[in-house]
Amino acid sequence: MNIVFFSSSIFIIPIIEDILKNKNLPLLEIFKIQYNGLNSLSNVFGKQLNPEIWNKNDLLEKMDKLIVENIKLKTKLSEKINLHGIVSQSVKIHKNKEVLNPIHSFCKKNNIKILCPEKLNASVLDLNNFIGKESFDLGILASYGQIISSEILEIPKYGFLNWHPSQLPKYRGATPMQTTLLNGDRETGLSWLEMTKKMDAGDIWLQIPVKISPECDITDLINEMGTLGAKTWALPIVAKVINQMKENK
Repeated sequence: MNIVFFSSSIFIIPIIEDILKNKNLPLLEIFKIQYNGLNSLSNVFGKQLNPEIWNKNDLLEKMDKLIVENIKLKTKLSEKINLHGIVSQSVKIHKNKEVLNPIHSFCKKNNIKILCPEKLNASVLDLNNFIGKESFDLGILASYGQIISSEILEIPKYGFLNWHPSQLPKYRGATPMQTTLLNGDRETGLSWLEMTKKMDAGDIWLQIPVKISPECDITDLINEMGTLGAKTWALPIVAKVINQMKENK
């Protein structure tokens, strides 16, 4: 499965590193590792999926049965993850020198393809050239910094997932972690949701509660959310694949 990641922030690097670390494993195996590592869920894989499959203690057993009954699903979930490349904010020029954002620097160090358009929605041709002839199965967006047009949202086969560090629908927008701390909240959450044209309005595929200690500052919360994203990114992907195959029957 080919993934293109859209991000411009340093605290997303743990997610990218985990995707790279698991590139030789089938998607289903990554799913099982991440699912077994979870402590709690406040919303298991969204309202779109049959709760008889997803909300029971024997979830993995039911999944295995579902896969046996559906050869196409088994084939898809047996695919290995391929990070095709990363789309990030454009390179800035300061005093005639290039200023790279942390994601750009990370890509150069790790030999990852990167595209840095000044305005992504005006660079659809560049994006298509960046993707090339390979199938673009899924987009993951996390703290990218630009609005994604409907035209781009429709390119990948399984659409886009958005990493959002709040317990949606609370604190939509660009600064949910800062707002959480300013309001003195003692609990927040990480939401993996469907990307839609309207900001942070898509269906939630996975939501995980996060406790906030009185000593927690923005750096602590950022690190927690990035680490939690690294531990869960395969879960909503599998949910989306299963749901789409159910709809296409």
